[in-house]
Amino acid sequence: MENQREWMQLREQLQEKDKKIETLIIENHWLKKDLAALKSELESEKKRLREAVGAWRRKAQGGGGQRKCLREGYHAYHRSHYKVYVVTDIPKDLDIEEVCVVLNETFLPSVAPYRFVRCDYSTKYKGWLVEVSKGKYIDIYEPPTSAMG
Repeated sequence: MENQREWMQLREQLQEKDKKIETLIIENHWLKKDLAALKSELESEKKRLREAVGAWRRKAQGGGGQRKCLREGYHAYHRSHYKVYVVTDIPKDLDIEEVCVVLNETFLPSVAPYRFVRCDYSTKYKGWLVEVSKGKYIDIYEPPTSAMG
């Protein structure tokens, strides 16, 4: 009888330990997922900072990169980063459908991952103004946290 009671206690202890092990395995799985997400976020932040430092360094050296687009900016309502390019190698009197076909075949692959938004002909620039955009969320209303204060 005593052996049976000891055996039952050992069995209960084993079941409790099995539950703890199962809980730890699940926690480990979630921690690995969190670690992977944090690594990805860190790599993205490193890339962003590297690009920003390079831009500021070029500016401090009196240079600054030449912008290939006519204008670029951020549209908070649409949550997108947009760029406008002047494309001069398409005739101005070409039908708009043909203009779009030519843009799709020649110009748009060169600005991927940006996607076509619109195009207009500009007599000022003597070419087609092509606007492209890419979704990007920037919480412009909330001040960023920084290590400076």
